[in-house]
Amino acid sequence: MILDPKLLASPMTYESYLEYWNDIVSEKSPETARYKEQNLYKYAHAALEITQKVEKTLTLEKKLFNEIIKWCKTAPFSLNLSMIAEPWCGDISHILPVLYAIQVASEEKISVSIYLRDSNEELMNLFLTNGGKAIPILLFLNQNELVAKWGPRTAAASEKLTVLKSQNLPTSDLYRQLSEWYEQDKTKAFQDELYTIFRNLMNN
Repeated sequence: MILDPKLLASPMTYESYLEYWNDIVSEKSPETARYKEQNLYKYAHAALEITQKVEKTLTLEKKLFNEIIKWCKTAPFSLNLSMIAEPWCGDISHILPVLYAIQVASEEKISVSIYLRDSNEELMNLFLTNGGKAIPILLFLNQNELVAKWGPRTAAASEKLTVLKSQNLPTSDLYRQLSEWYEQDKTKAFQDELYTIFRNLMNN
C-alpha cells in the first residue's frame, strides 16, 4: 500500500509529542481547555505518568533487540515507525516508550513519528478498526510505502479487554484493571508482536 505523501507531511517526533503532551498536562497549552471541557484531561494526566514510569523501567526483550540490530546491519530499506496516537489514550502510554527504545537501539536507523489522530483524520480513516477510530495504530513505513501494520492492541490485551467487558464492570474499573494488566505484562506482549513483524520483514 502506497500512502499519499501529503498524509505523512507533518509528523511529530517522540520528543515533540512528549513536549506537546506535557504542555497540555502542565496547563501551558491552549489544548488544555479543550481537554478539560471534553473530560480528557484526567486521562492525559494519568497516561503521562504511566509513560514516564514505563520509560524508567523499560528493557527491550533480548530477541527483539537482536532482531533490531540484525535489521540495522542488513535491512534492504530505511524504516519509520509511525504511530497514530493521542495523549488521552491509556493503551498508548504503556507501549509508546518501546518505540523510542527501538530508535535508540538502532542508533536512529529506525525512526519514530507520531501523528495525532484528531488532526490527521484522512490518515486515520485509512486504518479504521471495525469502522471505528481505535488507537494506537502503528505503521511500518518504507518512505510512504506501508510494509506492515499493527494495532490497536496486542492479541493478549484484546483478550483481556474482552474478558473484562463480559463482567459488566463500570468503565472506570474496566480500564483500571486493563491498565493493571499492562503494568504486569511490562510491554512483553507488544514486544513479542513487534519481534514477529521484524522477523517477517527480514524474511520477505
